[in-house]
Amino acid sequence: MMGGRLTHGRVAAAALVAISVIVVAVVVGVLGRAWWQGNGGSYAPPRVLMHTTVTPTNSLFGQILTARAQVVVDPRRVDPRTVDLTANLRPFHIRSESRRTHPGLGRAVVVEFEYQLQCISSPCVPRGHQGGATTVVQLHAALATFRAHDGRSRTVRAGWPPFGVQSRLTPDELAFSTPSLGSDRTPPPVTWAISPNTLGALALGAAVLLALGAAGL
Repeated sequence: MMGGRLTHGRVAAAALVAISVIVVAVVVGVLGRAWWQGNGGSYAPPRVLMHTTVTPTNSLFGQILTARAQVVVDPRRVDPRTVDLTANLRPFHIRSESRRTHPGLGRAVVVEFEYQLQCISSPCVPRGHQGGATTVVQLHAALATFRAHDGRSRTVRAGWPPFGVQSRLTPDELAFSTPSLGSDRTPPPVTWAISPNTLGALALGAAVLLALGAAGL
């Protein structure tokens, strides 16, 4: 009898565990789905946040880079459609740019701006006499503008991370292209095709002949 009671107890305990697992799985599934779709979860940024990146962080001269700015807002406070970005990316030239909006964590919405950049002008030329010389570039800060649901326009500013632009030339190529001066810098002696004394005598004779010809007239 005791063995039977233990068996029934184990069955009851196993059933209770199974029911608990099912309930937990249903709750996690419902809440998890709502969380990832942005419909659940209570998180939302208390203020507008902006994060910037430039990739790759080290590149070769003339290589195309990607600059990305992500503006994170709470749609209950800020209309994501009003978010705009002012970016002065000189001396780099913008080859293409895009703007897209996607759900963030919890109730947050991310407005992402992406720029494809390239620079082949002198400000981006790596300086230095060693192969692989690198110039560190710091772009101007980006300014995001947006309108809150109370109708007021606001701004948030964020700097771009610095990045390096490296020379494509090797040390041998730099040495070959760099002109060198000899140790003797004394200018060579001055020479003339006609001696100054001879030239002066000829000029004087021509002047005399011209004067006599004028007197005869």
